[in-house]
Amino acid sequence: MNKLLQVFRYHRSNKEHLAQPSAPITGASAKLAGIVFVYLTANSSTLGSDLGGAVRLAVKGKARVFGMVAGLLQFLIEDESTATLEDRCKCLADGILDSIGGRGIAVWTVGQCSIGCWGNNECLNYGVLVPNFQQLMTAIGSGRPGQAIRV
Repeated sequence: MNKLLQVFRYHRSNKEHLAQPSAPITGASAKLAGIVFVYLTANSSTLGSDLGGAVRLAVKGKARVFGMVAGLLQFLIEDESTATLEDRCKCLADGILDSIGGRGIAVWTVGQCSIGCWGNNECLNYGVLVPNFQQLMTAIGSGRPGQAIRV
């Protein structure tokens, strides 16, 4: 921890280093994919088991897990036809909600997504950019626990 603090202080005081722009790093490609977001609404006593159950079900269904932020899980399904992606996303959303006892809200969509990495020399993120992300988050905000919503 002490070493980390030293590094932070060095970078904070070294203004020349911070002022220099870093070369952007991108490696994304657009492709047809299905995206499922699940917002876990459980309390702290069941959150761990709900998270584990949701991830296990997604992996078993050959969906890629793109992590969790503040109780919001993101899953990716790719390399399928549009009809198959629609079916798999619906099945995954419904299956996760069933497995966690309805303690979540699921939204899903199928469309062209950018999949890859973005960043620079200081920070690199790998993920999926979904064109209708705002609509997906609005649907989660208006959804009820146990509900799966197609956006």
